[in-house]
Amino acid sequence: MFIKDLRKGFYDEILHQRVLVLVAFDVDALCACKILQYLFQCDQILYTIVPVTGKEELEKAYVENSEGVKHVIFINCGASVDVVETLQPEESVRFYICDSHRPVDVHNVFNAVQVKLLMKEEEFDELPEYDSLFRDDDSDDDSGNDSDTSERSGKRKRFDDEAIEKRRDKRIWDEN
Repeated sequence: MFIKDLRKGFYDEILHQRVLVLVAFDVDALCACKILQYLFQCDQILYTIVPVTGKEELEKAYVENSEGVKHVIFINCGASVDVVETLQPEESVRFYICDSHRPVDVHNVFNAVQVKLLMKEEEFDELPEYDSLFRDDDSDDDSGNDSDTSERSGKRKRFDDEAIEKRRDKRIWDEN
């Protein structure tokens, strides 16, 4: 979910909370972290800053420093991985991702509960619809295929129109 108002949707949420900041080792990230650190000091926000260089260090830093933390900020890291799947946080933990790297994982974009993106939504003008990416499909197995036991030696399978239509729709969805 994209945050439109950084003051209300981000800063007011973390005010008077303990915050974990995971920051990449690049100039932009370190400068942004220094600015954020100054704001935290002015508003007396408890924070922990951990520099990370890759996905493994990101996971390790989160596991080692996540005790008692309900807000995690990623600066120039974390957008290209599904942070909820990768870090397996508690449901009350909120992730704020400020990352200039692309692509952004679609799970981060469509997770409106735990992941908040501190990016301009206009940059993502070709974002596909949720229903075109995710669907609840109980017909992943080929249970629609019925074999006719009265046929000779079971060599031919009989398909009804509904099963053929489901397989066709699934194939088109998988291709997209």
